[in-house]
Amino acid sequence: MVKIPMVRGAAFHPLCRLLEEAGVDSARLLHKHGLSPAFAGGEAPREEPVPSRLFSEFALEAHRLSGIQEFGLEAGSKTGVHSIGDLGRILEQSFTVHALILKLAELMPLINSGSETWFEPGRSPGSHRFCHRQLLKAGHAQIDGYALPIFIDGVRLGAGFAWRPKWIALHRKAGAPESREALSNADIASEVDYFAFEIPKRVLCLKLPFAESPRGDNEAESRFRGQSPPETLPDALEHSIRAGFGVRMPTVEESAHLAGVSARTLRRVLRADYDTSFRKIVEQTRMREAFFLLSQCDLCLKEIAHHLGYSGNDNFTHAFRRWTGRTPSDYRDPARTER
Repeated sequence: MVKIPMVRGAAFHPLCRLLEEAGVDSARLLHKHGLSPAFAGGEAPREEPVPSRLFSEFALEAHRLSGIQEFGLEAGSKTGVHSIGDLGRILEQSFTVHALILKLAELMPLINSGSETWFEPGRSPGSHRFCHRQLLKAGHAQIDGYALPIFIDGVRLGAGFAWRPKWIALHRKAGAPESREALSNADIASEVDYFAFEIPKRVLCLKLPFAESPRGDNEAESRFRGQSPPETLPDALEHSIRAGFGVRMPTVEESAHLAGVSARTLRRVLRADYDTSFRKIVEQTRMREAFFLLSQCDLCLKEIAHHLGYSGNDNFTHAFRRWTGRTPSDYRDPARTER
C-alpha cells in the first residue's frame, strides 16, 4: 500500500527557533521546501500533519546551514515538552510516570506515523526501556537527537527536573549526548539506528504533581486526536497540498517523492484504488479552501488567489466558475446576482 508518512507540524517550531538564533532565516528555508512560513511557530505552533520526508529534508538542511554540529541535540535540549503544542498538556494529566510513558507510546503514531515505538526490559528488575525508530533513514540521527531530550523532559514532569536516565541509546552521528545536562549521567549505546532511554521501577511508580487535580474536559487531547495523520493516500496528499498554501503547489513528481514511489505509480494507485487523480485532489483541496476563505474571511480576491497558488485573479475566477458556475465575488455576495 502506498502511504505518505506524516509528522505533526508543531515539530518544526523548536528547529526554526534554533535556526533564527544561528542567524538563518527559517521562513525562507520553509519556503524552499514548499512549506508555509507559519510552521516556524509563534504563540501557538501549527499542529496539522506534514509529510515526514519534508521534515527530514528540512532538518538535514537546517543542520547544515546552522553550522551547529549537534543541531538536533541542541534543539531538543532547549525544548520543553510544553513547547510543541498540546502534547505536554496531555501528558501532564497522567497519574504516574508509567501511565505517562504508555500514553506517549499510544500517541506516537499521531505524532509521527513514519516511526515505530516499543518497550523492552531494562537492566534492573521492573525497569523499562522506551525505544523509538524512524522508518525514514535520511536525517534520523539529528531527528533522534532532537526528540530524545524532549521525551526525557516528559518523564521529568513526574520524576523532577534533576532526574537523568542512566542508560540511553542514540546514534553516534547525533553527537555527544553526555554534553547535555539531561543525558550527562548515562551509559550510551551508539551503534544503533533508533533512540531509547531506561526508566527505573521507582521512577515509573512516581505520581505526577497534577495526579490528584481535576482532569478537566480533555480539550487538548480532543484537539490532538482531531489533527492526527490521515489514513488514506488522497487525504495525505490533501494535507501536503494545504501545507504549501501561500508558497507553491506541489507537483505530482514532488508528491510521489513524499510517498517514496514514482509519479507513474502514484497516478496508477490513485486511479485504481481511489478512482481519482492527483489533479482532482488539487482541485478539490483548492475548492474547499476557497469556499472557506470567501465565506469566513475578509480577504481580497487577489490575496485568496495567491494563497491558492493561482498566478492572478483571472485564473482563480476561471477555476471558480468551473466549480460553481459563479464568480468568487458573486459567491461571497449572493445579493449581487439578484440585482
